[in-house]
Amino acid sequence: MYSQAVDIKSLGWRTDLMVRGLAGSLVAYAPDHVVVRTAGRSDVYWGNFILIPADGAGRDAAGWLQVFAGEFPRARHVAIGIDQKTVPATPSADLEALGLTAELNSVLTATSLNESNAVADGIEIRPLLGDSDWEQVLALRLAVARAEGRESAEHAGFLQDAVSEAAAVAARQVESYFGAFRGGMLLCSLGVLVGTGGVARFQDVETHPEHRRQGLAGRLVSQAGGNAVRRRGAVLLVIVADPMGPAIGLYRKLGFKEVETQVQMLMVPSPA
Repeated sequence: MYSQAVDIKSLGWRTDLMVRGLAGSLVAYAPDHVVVRTAGRSDVYWGNFILIPADGAGRDAAGWLQVFAGEFPRARHVAIGIDQKTVPATPSADLEALGLTAELNSVLTATSLNESNAVADGIEIRPLLGDSDWEQVLALRLAVARAEGRESAEHAGFLQDAVSEAAAVAARQVESYFGAFRGGMLLCSLGVLVGTGGVARFQDVETHPEHRRQGLAGRLVSQAGGNAVRRRGAVLLVIVADPMGPAIGLYRKLGFKEVETQVQMLMVPSPA
């Protein structure tokens, strides 16, 4: 059973709720689930979802689909988080049987990070400031989308909204988004948001496709994390990664250790 006085078991979900709250989403606690709603951004699956207890709180899978439909009657997707703190975590076979796909991510933590110096000279690490920096963030994310075959007008609009949201967060929480620049050009960027109790969550670690394997992401994560600890009172650094992706090895080298697996159950709209 949930209430605002009860901590969410999963650190991954707890920091997701923190991030969504900082971004302006509504986080509402019902008796047996949490609802996250992002006004004006129905295309953000994990900005519009419900979080449910691992034991189901007395509802079956069909019952939770009805809860989601009641909370989001116009949604074309279904997004349900499973609140559990285990390694590995267990997807919901019952939700899978109803058409949802499980997505599992590793949640890693550290209290301090190893330094990363494997990067070419001429790199400036600094907070993102002003419209010109955020225009470069959008250009970087569009370049990543092109390299991954996700280039479309719809996705470009999604990225524009995401960058506008991040810029608004950065305006409220100083030194929360950083970039690695060479000659004034943004090559790598990320966010690190600090919530109550000194828990800091990394967001959106992105490197330009033409500047990868130069140590940029490692140096940026290391310096931004160090800044969060030294200047912003962070006592725990949290990052979430694909357990089979290339980034998790870098995070381990920097000193992050896996503490749990985050379970997301998702059904996306059929292509038009």
